[in-house]
Amino acid sequence: MVRHQQHPHPVVLDGAHTAASARALAATVRAAFGRQPIALVLAMASDKEHREVIAELRAMEPKVVVFTGVPIAGSRQRAAPPGGALHLSAFLDLAYPCSAVILA
Repeated sequence: MVRHQQHPHPVVLDGAHTAASARALAATVRAAFGRQPIALVLAMASDKEHREVIAELRAMEPKVVVFTGVPIAGSRQRAAPPGGALHLSAFLDLAYPCSAVILA
């Protein structure tokens, strides 16, 4: 986890991509920021365990979740599309208590 020190609002970057690493990230974020509102930006490879990772990230109780895509290993072939069934079904099945969900 990397925390940007000079931004007016804390920015945390992490590469969690398994349920165990997502659980550790969620615990660390809540320990560091307490009950402060969290905005979560999430991009995942299509071959990862979306439902399990998202279930662990719920512990952060994000107010806003942005599902997006990024090139993985130089291409988008492994990237799960932000509006695709993998992200969306995992998200909806877990019923996040969010104020906003954004697919970008």
